[in-house]
Amino acid sequence: MALTRMIFAIQVTDPRPTRLRVTGDVGTPAPAMTSLRRGDPERSSVGCANASWTMDLGAGDYLIEIQAERWIPGRLAIAAELSPGQSPPTFVYQGASAGSPSPAGLAAWNATALYVDPPVSSVANDPKDPWPPPPPPLTAPPVTLAPESSAWFTAELAAARARIAAALDGKSVPASVLDALVTGL
Repeated sequence: MALTRMIFAIQVTDPRPTRLRVTGDVGTPAPAMTSLRRGDPERSSVGCANASWTMDLGAGDYLIEIQAERWIPGRLAIAAELSPGQSPPTFVYQGASAGSPSPAGLAAWNATALYVDPPVSSVANDPKDPWPPPPPPLTAPPVTLAPESSAWFTAELAAARARIAAALDGKSVPASVLDALVTGL
């Protein structure tokens, strides 16, 4: 099974655009990246130059997808480049999170940088399998999302989970692993 996508969710509340940069050893040609803003009818394509995708995000809720046909071997860094006094974005995670009283749900926290590391092992011990993103960091205090944002993130991440499950073509994968494939940073 090949890596088909890595998805992360982010909310920008500062009225000034936030520059988001995703970098890593992505190879050539770089996988396609798209962003979907809540309320927009279509996804926007994000270009990659020098192993880095850069986008300026206005205030809103976003789902970012990297659609890869092959393994991305190393760590991906997701960094918000902020102007002085600018508020950091809120990253949203759906699934079981460390320290959460519930087994699954949304967790949100403010951060300026996050990292997605490749897994120690994968579903089938095949380096082409998707990696599970890490759970939210324990040091960041949780952020409460507005009900409409929470509902949108929940629906979009559930839809992504369904797309990935369908792409697995009947292969059995534990729910906890499937959650990790779709959710996160």
